[in-house]
Amino acid sequence: QRGNPIETNLDSSLNDDRVKPPPVQGTVDLPSGPIAYDSSSWLKKPLRDIRRRYSDARFREMFDTALKAYFAGDWKNAAFQFERVDVLFDDNPSKYFLRKIKKNNCIPPATFDGYGSS
Repeated sequence: QRGNPIETNLDSSLNDDRVKPPPVQGTVDLPSGPIAYDSSSWLKKPLRDIRRRYSDARFREMFDTALKAYFAGDWKNAAFQFERVDVLFDDNPSKYFLRKIKKNNCIPPATFDGYGSS
């Protein structure tokens, strides 16, 4: 028995290299130097693992709470929240904000206007 012709055509087109667009290729300049890149990089296991880890709703909610406290000038609470995120997710952006907060003893500078750099 033959399957649904639409599904059969769709399934075969997914496996047909002639239908797939060619990968975008080039280099990405990182602080450590340029690295080779192509669009299939997003499908490789290391990047899938990273994306899965930071796609967790818990991460987004915790980081958002920390960032809102930071922008509101509640740096003691922001430090607490960023530390939680960092402990659970080993998150470099949280480490960045923690360094800025601790450098100022959890007190926003007088020139801090709720956004931008401090």
